[in-house]
Amino acid sequence: MATRTLAFQVSEELLQRIKTFLARYEQIYHRKLSQKEFLVHLIERELDEAEKDYERITTEQAAEENADVDSGEPDGTEMEVDAQY
Repeated sequence: MATRTLAFQVSEELLQRIKTFLARYEQIYHRKLSQKEFLVHLIERELDEAEKDYERITTEQAAEENADVDSGEPDGTEMEVDAQY
């Protein structure tokens, strides 16, 4: 798979928090975790969660739309027509 570069700036405070976390990680797990590994993991985890949320929301919306159609009740998008011209 081809790779691309993703670059962005962060505050000094955030960078120090990341470095502190990575140092603690190495102390606890006796394994060095690079900034890249850490950030890629966080991004992938958040994307996975966002995709699950998106699937859940679209499934719920489709179910609501089907329920409106099945019940014969207007969903608020139809225009009432007056039969008396």
